Amino acid sequence: MNEFELIEQITHGIPTQSGGLIFGIGDDCAMIEGRNGKDMLVTTDSLYEGVHFKREWITPRALGRKSLSVNVSDIAAMGGKPLYYLVSIGIPKGFPENDVKELFDGMAQIAATFKMILIGGDTCASKSGLLITVTAIGEIDSGKALLRRGACPDDLVYVTGTLGGAALGLAALEKGMRSLEMREYLKRHDDPTARVTTGAWLAASTCVTSMIDISDGLAQDLSHIADASGVGINIFADLIPLNDGFATDASACHKDPLILALTGGEDYELAFTVPKEKAKLFEKMLSVVAPTFGHKVTKIGEVVTGSGVRVKDIHGTELPVSSKGFEHRF
Repeated sequence: MNEFELIEQITHGIPTQSGGLIFGIGDDCAMIEGRNGKDMLVTTDSLYEGVHFKREWITPRALGRKSLSVNVSDIAAMGGKPLYYLVSIGIPKGFPENDVKELFDGMAQIAATFKMILIGGDTCASKSGLLITVTAIGEIDSGKALLRRGACPDDLVYVTGTLGGAALGLAALEKGMRSLEMREYLKRHDDPTARVTTGAWLAASTCVTSMIDISDGLAQDLSHIADASGVGINIFADLIPLNDGFATDASACHKDPLILALTGGEDYELAFTVPKEKAKLFEKMLSVVAPTFGHKVTKIGEVVTGSGVRVKDIHGTELPVSSKGFEHRF
């Protein structure tokens, strides 16, 4: 059983809307009716030693930064503003006290960037390595949140930044490659950037119909939009944005650059859809603000009738992809 099958099993029949709950299980965040024209966004994520990280591969400070950033990315994927966070941590015997401080200092660095406040959590002993669970809370103007379920046939698909870098960083770590050429990819893996400013602008643009952050791989995460929206999605392989020299760097790790970009995960970029009839206006507005984002935005595909995600080459031929992306298996 994989994680998505388990989630479906344990959440079957649970209401996604009730009273003040606007949207529950099934998106990047749960959304709860707030006050003064705001809706609250709530998300949680866990990092377990031996599953999500190895202590010898990442500093405690970087691990703290990543632990909060991956949650903030979920809020960014809804177009929201992060406000608060809670941390629950399981600490193994002999774990250095200074490393705990460094871990929380790393979180505090990310929190300071977004003016977030630590409001609680829990600590306990762990017999199976370091365990970190963060819950992040944000807000967005009522009715403005971007969900996975809004994509329609003839929408165009866009992504922020470049893809595959974090997966290549992981591959480099696994092979013990810490060369200068791999430094950027190692940083992408250890210290991702949540696209909060971009997400908020996309939500305010009124041009975006659906959005998700890329945590499990482009193909996997776009399949969530496809499933939630009842549509199919075509990705054009030659349009996927990659770092300069990415193919050469991937080859050094004996990895296929396209597979890394499609299925690698942990890029924490945003994937979103825009109606074709609004695309010209959207790209005109984007050209004005894009320089302030610090990353590019690239059109990579289209929404079609049907279901699932397909990857096509420059000639329109469908390419076989053996795996959609990362998934936990039990």
